[in-house]
Amino acid sequence: MTVKTLIVRDEGGVFTPANDEIIVSAAKAHLSRRIRKGVAFTSPKVVRDYLAVSLGARECDYFCLALLDARHRLSLWNSLGARSMGQAFIPAKS
Repeated sequence: MTVKTLIVRDEGGVFTPANDEIIVSAAKAHLSRRIRKGVAFTSPKVVRDYLAVSLGARECDYFCLALLDARHRLSLWNSLGARSMGQAFIPAKS
């Protein structure tokens, strides 16, 4: 496998090799421009990209709610909080 170096231009106009932080930040910005409210979840790739932008940097488990309309478009995204599976409240059926 060939390793390639990504070159970016800094604020002063000087070209320098990009570090990991710059690459990840640019990728998140690109994905967030592509994925916004109203996007149709028509394939697993679209869902994966959305979740990568929304949850990718978090280091613990998050419970989230995604409401879709009849055309599989995102209507509401709500992060319900960070908890481990042992802390989750699951109501029992009566």
